[in-house]
Amino acid sequence: MLIGMDFGGTKKVDGVIATTSQQPLVKSRRYKTKNMTSNTQLLEVTRQSLREFDATPANCVIGISAAGAIDANALCILHSPNTKIPPPIDFATQLQRDGYRVVMGNDLAMAAYGVGKLSGNGNAVVITFSSGMNTGVMVNGHILETETGHTEYPYSQDWPWTTPPTCNCPGNPRKKCVESFVSGNAAGRMFRAAFLDGQVRNDHLAFQHLIKKMNDEQATGTPFTTEDLLRPDQRDKILDQLASESVYSAHTQTPDDITEQIRSIQEHAIAHALKDAVLHFGRQKITLIGGMTHWWNILFVPAIDRAQREGSTILKIPIIEKCPYPEPCLVGAALYAQDKFNGPR
Repeated sequence: MLIGMDFGGTKKVDGVIATTSQQPLVKSRRYKTKNMTSNTQLLEVTRQSLREFDATPANCVIGISAAGAIDANALCILHSPNTKIPPPIDFATQLQRDGYRVVMGNDLAMAAYGVGKLSGNGNAVVITFSSGMNTGVMVNGHILETETGHTEYPYSQDWPWTTPPTCNCPGNPRKKCVESFVSGNAAGRMFRAAFLDGQVRNDHLAFQHLIKKMNDEQATGTPFTTEDLLRPDQRDKILDQLASESVYSAHTQTPDDITEQIRSIQEHAIAHALKDAVLHFGRQKITLIGGMTHWWNILFVPAIDRAQREGSTILKIPIIEKCPYPEPCLVGAALYAQDKFNGPR
C-alpha cells in the first residue's frame, strides 16, 4: 500500500495512492491542523488515518510533504508557517519508531516530483499559490533542492492602505517579497487593513461569509456575529481568520472597490511571479497548485494574459496550467517514497 500525507499549518490531508490510475488519489482523509498545539495531537490524528486505511508497517510505505523548512534525514519539520505546533514537528519520526518506512520532503519539491513522474518526462516547474507561495522544480527526474518562492519585488507603491504587507519568510516578517502580495493570507491582510482604515463596514459580505464558516466549524460556544467586529475583545478572533476565500467569495457575489483593488494587486503580483519563473527556469511548462487557484478565472486567467503581454520578447511565456491531479504534494510524496523503497512489500 502506498500512503501520502501533506502537512500544512491549516490542514493535513492523508491518502491512499494507486499509481496505475489516471486519478491516483483513491482514498483520502482531510482535517484541520490550525488549532492544534502539540505533536501529540498531530500524531494521534495521523495514526487514526492509518487505522482507517488499514495501513500497517508490514503493508505500506509513507511519503510526507510539508510546507516550510524540514530536516529530511531526521524526518522532522523545523519551521512551518501558520502552525501553532512548536517545532520540531516530529510525527514522521514517531511513525518510523512505530515501524513504518517513511520519507519526508518539502511540499513543493514533492509536488514537482509527482507532476514530473505523472507527466512521464521527469520535468516540472510547480508554483503554489495558497496561504503562502513557493516553487518546486524537477529536472530530468531529479528535484532541485532549493526553495525559490521568495524573490523580492518593489510592490510597496501598489499598497493603498497604511498597514504594511507581510510574508511568511522566517526571521523577516515585514519583508515585502512577492508572497506578501500573491498569497491567500495577503488577500486577508489587505482586507483587514481596509477594515481597520474604516474603508469596509463590519457587515461586508466577506465578513458574512467568514463568520458563517467560523460558526459552522465551531462545535460549542457562542456564535460569532458581525457586531463582534466592533468589540475589541472579539474583533481579532475574526480578523485573524481572514484569507482569500472570504474576500473572493464576496467578490464573485458582489464586487466592490475594495475587493477589486485586492484582486487587481494580486493579478499584477501573480503576473510578475510567472514572468520571474520563466527567467529562472526557461520555457518549461508551469503547473500551478494551491487554494488560490480556486479563483482561476478571476485571478489567474487575467494574470497569465498580463504576463504574456508584459513578458520578455526573447523568452515567451510557456504553457501555464492548473494542476490536473488532486493533492499533488501528497501524491508526489507517495511516489517519492515508492521509488526510495523500491515499491511497497
